[in-house]
Amino acid sequence: GTLAGILAGNIIPIDSTGIDFAMTALFVVICVDQWKAAKTHIPAVTGFICGALFLVLIRSSNFILPALAAAVAMLLFLRRTVEQKMEED
Repeated sequence: GTLAGILAGNIIPIDSTGIDFAMTALFVVICVDQWKAAKTHIPAVTGFICGALFLVLIRSSNFILPALAAAVAMLLFLRRTVEQKMEED
């Protein structure tokens, strides 16, 4: 399968213009859907805050890994609160 994909990718010209916008739009749609379906928004807000904070602190494309590590640490710290909110209703 991989070999066939490599060969087909070399033979078939693919114009990837606009894929960055499409992927961003897909991400936004998935986030909005998850936001509407979630019982608690603590994980989403935590991820957003950690991402924004490390983007401001590091100011490069290398902010993602520290932001993810901080979000995981915060969510582990808030685990009981998130679980309680998920069990409500």
